[in-house]
Amino acid sequence: MPISKPYSKSIYFFQPIFTEVFLRINSAGVSQIILPQWFDTFDFAQRVEYLGVGIYGSRSTVPKITSDELGQALITITDEKDERGREIARKAEELGKQIRRCYRGREAAADKIIELAEYSEFCNYWDVL
Repeated sequence: MPISKPYSKSIYFFQPIFTEVFLRINSAGVSQIILPQWFDTFDFAQRVEYLGVGIYGSRSTVPKITSDELGQALITITDEKDERGREIARKAEELGKQIRRCYRGREAAADKIIELAEYSEFCNYWDVL
């Protein structure tokens, strides 16, 4: 089966996924395939499907991975002709925009650093101690 042009915003993540990585991927607004192996990774696989932003890539064989199941997940995510894949990409992008709007992350940290740098112009560090 020929595959059309892949989506430009997809993540294929084949290693343990932890909370920080999960949040970063979601804030990037990209589709995901999660292959859980232990503990909270099973929860992340369930969450991406619940949120509609990715695929549990080894549901029927967990903790093992089969080429058939993973291959189908990759086709779904990457083939722009696949209706489910398009819906996953749309929802992932929408979630990413919402997260970035509410939790500015690096931008907020940079703003705070600038604020502190400007404050330091008026306040000597040694005077504060």
